[in-house]
Amino acid sequence: MDSVLLTVNAISSWLWGLPMLIILAGGSIAMTIYLGFFQFRYFPSIMKYTFANLFEKPKNNFIGTISGFKAMLTALAVTLGSGNIVGVGVAIGLGGPGAIFWMWVCGMFASSFKYAEIVIGMKYRVLDEKGVYVGGPMYYLGSIAPWFGKLYALIFMLELIPSVANQAAGISDMGTVIGVPKPVFAFIIAVIIILIVHGGVRRIADVMNAVIPSMTILYFIAVIIIVIMNIKAVPSVIGLIFTSAFTGTAAVGGFAGAVFSQGLRWGLARGVSSNDAGTGQSSIGHSSALIKHPGEQGIWGVFEVVLDTLIICSLTAVAILVTDAWKTTDSQLASTLAGVAFKQSLGVFGGVLINIITFLFSMTTIIVIIYYGERLVEYLFKGKGYIAKYVYTFFVILGAFNAVNLLIHFVDIFYAGIIIPNVIGLFILRKEIKSITIDYFTKYRFDKKID
Repeated sequence: MDSVLLTVNAISSWLWGLPMLIILAGGSIAMTIYLGFFQFRYFPSIMKYTFANLFEKPKNNFIGTISGFKAMLTALAVTLGSGNIVGVGVAIGLGGPGAIFWMWVCGMFASSFKYAEIVIGMKYRVLDEKGVYVGGPMYYLGSIAPWFGKLYALIFMLELIPSVANQAAGISDMGTVIGVPKPVFAFIIAVIIILIVHGGVRRIADVMNAVIPSMTILYFIAVIIIVIMNIKAVPSVIGLIFTSAFTGTAAVGGFAGAVFSQGLRWGLARGVSSNDAGTGQSSIGHSSALIKHPGEQGIWGVFEVVLDTLIICSLTAVAILVTDAWKTTDSQLASTLAGVAFKQSLGVFGGVLINIITFLFSMTTIIVIIYYGERLVEYLFKGKGYIAKYVYTFFVILGAFNAVNLLIHFVDIFYAGIIIPNVIGLFILRKEIKSITIDYFTKYRFDKKID
């Protein structure tokens, strides 16, 4: 068993080193150039449109199942979670404050992938027998070659098993903390999930609409309080992020120090993993949106990256830095930095709050993962999608009992397995993506041409 784990971890470490950074960071830069730097050129207009239409109800002439905002929240549920809290701490703990600068840079370039996945997913989505629009990489990759779409769906379907178990394992100790036996807690989680996913995309979207904005606002308020309590440290922290990005960070307190390459590596890794750009999975959630034009939903993908990477991850980073949690905590415990910052500033309440927020974000992630699994099974085995609800819920229970530790080690390998075909497919379909982009930003809503 140990030799298997060592082999799996070695493969995973190699994949998520230089190879995936070249594919994701290099690929997103290339896509940005090909699409004329649209996310930078039209950034003010994109933000103005998305913020102005957060709660607007689509008109009758819109085509789809749920509003564009709810579709975005459904997709956002997978990217928001412990990664935005734990992952940022790891990036700072191993790469230093400068990692945050590279996280910002990578996030903005990665938004081109997120946009591309969504618009091409909207073009190739289909109406299922229940009258619900479904889509995703399996459909647009299937337009290139049927086997291509099926390969993606098969790998992604398998990846979701350790992924959903990993999420459940991450929140399983919550029951112990509040005095609920683990078997009872696992059963409660399973019942909640089944009740929600059984209602289909509309119920899932309603739950995301209720949970994600409120949790995001609560987290935002808590972090703002922490920043205000340490307001004098903010200017120096911002300066440290920029200077450390190019010079590295010297060892201080519990922080072991990081050279320039470590800051770049962990910042890029955090940037590409915080918003799932390049995996294609968000296009599954976005494909149910009520829209007139694919580009209209695509810019919600840019908004998603801004909210996830530039706002929430940045707030977490500032809280960690202004409280000096990164200095007082050993780098081996980097994953706990956000929790340390909250407890240090807000006491017991802070510790309870961050646990509740992490729990709810993880639960919403599990729910949407199961919905994605249902769509994948439906694509591969027509009419059998409902089976996924129960199969994945079973693995949620196993994960809650920490009974699938070996499987969890395969998450990153399978994850790379869906990114590679998806990125290849996006570049094969690049001309269609650019055509949609030019049409949207020139004829439909914007008046400036993308060359």
